[in-house]
Amino acid sequence: MGKQIRIPNYSGGKDKTGGIMLTWSLLRSASWCSLTDFESKHFIYLYGRLTFGKIKVKGKKQYIATNNGEIEVSHKTLMRDLKTNSKATVVNSQNKLIKVGLLKLTREGSHKISNMYKILYGGD
Repeated sequence: MGKQIRIPNYSGGKDKTGGIMLTWSLLRSASWCSLTDFESKHFIYLYGRLTFGKIKVKGKKQYIATNNGEIEVSHKTLMRDLKTNSKATVVNSQNKLIKVGLLKLTREGSHKISNMYKILYGGD
């Protein structure tokens, strides 16, 4: 059983009380424990942008992420939503999440094109 963490819904949807499930194995892992508060907030923010769809596997309904690898968000949006004025803080946080293996950069943004991310945590 995981620990539920409430996060704000940044997508502008009707439900403002969305939450995500993080397993104890993740919360106790060396990767998670090495993160600062801002870096864990950054990960939770990106995880919260996943959309899920239902599929049937062996007769049971399961939820799978339909947009993992296509999470598109700009540094400017991250700075606004994570309440920081420093782009360097966002970039350093992104690099740390990639280094510890929780995040993968699937497309590097430039000019008017945002970065795309893939969450490497499966929630199993």
